[in-house]
Amino acid sequence: MSALSQIIQKVIGDHETSTSANLIPTPQPTLQNSPLEVYSSDEILPSMRNISRQADGAPEQQAPDLKAQLTALERSRSQDLDWRHSMVDFLRLLDVDSSLEARESLARELEYPGDFDDEAALDSWLHRHVMLELSKRGANVPEELLA
Repeated sequence: MSALSQIIQKVIGDHETSTSANLIPTPQPTLQNSPLEVYSSDEILPSMRNISRQADGAPEQQAPDLKAQLTALERSRSQDLDWRHSMVDFLRLLDVDSSLEARESLARELEYPGDFDDEAALDSWLHRHVMLELSKRGANVPEELLA
């Protein structure tokens, strides 16, 4: 699976094959399940798919709210991650390989036109283009993340 496909799967899921796994409720904090308890992105993101009902009562998946999903996931982690600005932190939050090699592979997949030796420019470009790709595929991405 390509790097971009992994990211899309983690954030959006598979709209064409909606399963009951996408309907799992989000874990709610309790005394036994404190807000500091760590959940993997695989546990939280699929359960946060926005589900509505069509007129005939069949579930219809709506655009996932990227900011809400990632903010909730961030709160469940014990580390501070600046996923809104950092490509590395964004990938770490999703439990996706954030190594330079993985990011360069993602950049090639997205046809990065710049210098691969300029890591800061690469990461900035990647962050913007991954957000654009998520938006194109139906995620509700806030404007500030698309700039």
